[in-house]
Amino acid sequence: MNDIVDVLSKILAHLAIDAEEFRHAKTLLCQVVQENLSKLSSALHAAQRREEIWMEDIDPTSKFYLGILFYERSLSVPQDCFKATSYLNAILNAGKSEANYYLGMMRKFGNGRSQCNIAAFEFFNAGTRANDPKAMSQLALFCFTGTGVEVNPFGGIALAEQAADAEDPIGLSVLSYHKLYGYHTNKNPFLAFKLSEKAVEKGNRRAKMNLAVCYMNGVGVEHDAPKAVRLWTEAVEAGGYACMLNLPECYVKGRGMDVDWKKSASIYKSGSDITVLFFVQ
Repeated sequence: MNDIVDVLSKILAHLAIDAEEFRHAKTLLCQVVQENLSKLSSALHAAQRREEIWMEDIDPTSKFYLGILFYERSLSVPQDCFKATSYLNAILNAGKSEANYYLGMMRKFGNGRSQCNIAAFEFFNAGTRANDPKAMSQLALFCFTGTGVEVNPFGGIALAEQAADAEDPIGLSVLSYHKLYGYHTNKNPFLAFKLSEKAVEKGNRRAKMNLAVCYMNGVGVEHDAPKAVRLWTEAVEAGGYACMLNLPECYVKGRGMDVDWKKSASIYKSGSDITVLFFVQ
């Protein structure tokens, strides 16, 4: 309220009125602002109470799906992470452990609450204890990068393997990457190809990058440059910026396509400020 009064007081100060009229106008102004803020506060409180009563009447499963609906912008519903947090916290308190993953993601990215990797880790850890493969995959990523927890790559591999066994797309993609390059685990190109292929079937964009590397270099599968290029192109078009080194290199060297320096330069320029994670070996 003070901010509103200050702004309007400055307007009054520019008017041709004497000091007494100014004090009187400011007093009236404060009264009007206070009355309207009180009405607004009462209306918001009443609306909040109606929502609380409504929430008490619906079952935990419905609250869970409402939380996901508001978090993921499903069915053209505008994203509302504050509502999502409210619903998911309510059903988490009712014992539905699947909410841990979504609450963890919101704390990881600062949606609806302040960003906090330690809090995100706790949610993912709780979800992992409840055998939620989505939470396992996120916890694996945290272990690899030391986000919210000490770096533990071998713990990350174990979690990624569990998530992949449950066919979680991120778990499949993460494990395929490590099997492809032999990071913190035995290198296994054939398994890397199979895991990447399954992750792509489940819609994971990053797995397309791994699968393209397999096809381009004949790793775990017969060499197929045109197919690798198609996969990298699809990944870039879907926002997979890590492919923005692989794909232009193909245009420069004519790997799976005709040489096109202009196209290569265009892609390099688009991804010039993106950290490249995957390289053609």
